[in-house]
Amino acid sequence: MLLMKNVLKQQVNQYFIFKDKQIGKGGSSIVYLGEDEDKQRKYAIKVTDKNIKANPFKHVYDYVKEEVSILKRIHSKYIVTTYEVIESKKRIYIIMEYMALGSVLSLIDRIDENQIKQYTRNLICAVEHCHKIANIIHKDINVNNLLMNKEGVAKLCDFGISEVFEDDNDLLPSKGPSTYTPPEKKYN
Repeated sequence: MLLMKNVLKQQVNQYFIFKDKQIGKGGSSIVYLGEDEDKQRKYAIKVTDKNIKANPFKHVYDYVKEEVSILKRIHSKYIVTTYEVIESKKRIYIIMEYMALGSVLSLIDRIDENQIKQYTRNLICAVEHCHKIANIIHKDINVNNLLMNKEGVAKLCDFGISEVFEDDNDLLPSKGPSTYTPPEKKYN
């Protein structure tokens, strides 16, 4: 792996990451536009520093490992595809499908009622796959996590706070954004 410092393009295995083309950002990761020169294909590459502490007990890397485990379980045409995960000593790189049109939020003023219905159907199919096939609850569904490809298909992304349920008796864990925390967990 070749790592170039203080330049706008970084190579990780066969992928080039364009550091000046940030296409997303989360609490602990940045998503850059990337490409594989051999295939002339664009990718979204999520880069996370392994040494950042999420809290006094856990590194961000621990959460990213959980997310990667979840990403390996899901395969749906309505969920952003993860192609590869690469680890270096300092970072983890998640190589994903590039969604050229961005989030539904960025398109909200340019879409009509029929498109909204189609995107809603796409989202329902993604959630159904997560629940019925992979036993996963997403826990952060919002217009920023629903991305559009150039064909106009909406796909769910960002499984960073998702949970896996092993059986029907599992309880909803408390991890997640406070806006999604049920009242009985907030006030106890």
